[in-house]
Amino acid sequence: MFTYERRLRFEDADVGQVLFYPRYFALCYEALEALLAEEIAGGYPSLLRERGLAFPTVHASSDFEHPIVWGDSARVELAVERIGDTSVSFYFEIYRGSDGIRAASIRQTHVLCTIANFAKANLPEDLRGALSPHLAEAAAPPTDGEHAGADAGDTIPPPPADDAGFGFDGHDDAPAMTVAEPLTAP
Repeated sequence: MFTYERRLRFEDADVGQVLFYPRYFALCYEALEALLAEEIAGGYPSLLRERGLAFPTVHASSDFEHPIVWGDSARVELAVERIGDTSVSFYFEIYRGSDGIRAASIRQTHVLCTIANFAKANLPEDLRGALSPHLAEAAAPPTDGEHAGADAGDTIPPPPADDAGFGFDGHDDAPAMTVAEPLTAP
């Protein structure tokens, strides 16, 4: 498991001064970038700039439980659920910094692809090696029911994936991104 934390900024909040729901997804991406910065030389920018690889999200699901207010901090706990040949599934839990209450849980699947033509690419060994220590099954079970993970020493294995309603399992059979036709004015 990997942990990332930061204080919420004014730009993160909606008119009610709570974290605007799309910002939860941005926090997950920030956590992923922070993980890659620690685990592979050059971090995510090196995948993009030097290797011509991107790691876009192809599937996401979320549950929002409690608000986080502007000025509080958000702690993101990231675990890797599955590493495939071309894709990786992540599980994120986001907690309020002020009281450690879980605010949201998010699952995302990313597919590695080339920037040049958005064709799927196999995960390089250094990326696979960087993510493997964060596999959920390598994590210890939670130590205390509802607030497991609230203390820095706890770890949270993700719950089983919910297959209801999705025919897409989000793994190596995930579609690569396609390049759309450019928009033209009528």
